Amino acid sequence: MLAISTRDSLSVRFRPELDMREKPFVGRNQKAFTVMHHSRLCALLIDCNGPDVDKAAGFWAEALGRAIDPDHPGTRGNYRMLETPPDEPIVQIQRVSHESRVHIDIETDDISAEVLRLERLGATVVSRLERWVVMQAPTGQRFCVVRVQRPGFPKNANRWD
Repeated sequence: MLAISTRDSLSVRFRPELDMREKPFVGRNQKAFTVMHHSRLCALLIDCNGPDVDKAAGFWAEALGRAIDPDHPGTRGNYRMLETPPDEPIVQIQRVSHESRVHIDIETDDISAEVLRLERLGATVVSRLERWVVMQAPTGQRFCVVRVQRPGFPKNANRWD
C-alpha cells in the first residue's frame, strides 16, 4: 500500500505485522492516500463461554430459525456454522475462554489497508493473529478484520479509495 504524506518529504514506514505482506503506511496523524480496497460486513459471531458448543449452537439455531450446517468447512473444533441464505452475513457460534458476547467480522480484500482505515476512525488493534486482526471500536466493542470469507465478494462491499 502506498501512503504519501502531505509534508514535503515522503514519509513511509513498513509494518509487516499488519498481514503476511510488507506494506508501507503512514502514521495516524498524517493524511495519506491509501490503495483502493473493499470491505463489507461478513459475519455475526456468537461467542459462548461454556463446555458444549453443540448445545449453544442448537439454541441459536432454534432462536434464529437457521439449521446448523455440519458440512460447512467452518464447522470444526470450537466452531459451528448456521445455514446462511445467499447475500446474508454468516452466523457462527464459537466456544471461547473469554466472557460470552457477540461480535462482528468485517471481510476485506486488503487486511492492512482496512486496519489502517479503521485506526484512522479511532479503532485500536487488540491483537494480530495469523489470518485476522482483532480490533476495538472507540466505544469499546471488539470486532475482527478478516480475509474474504463469503462468495460473491466484492458484491455489496464498500469501495475505499
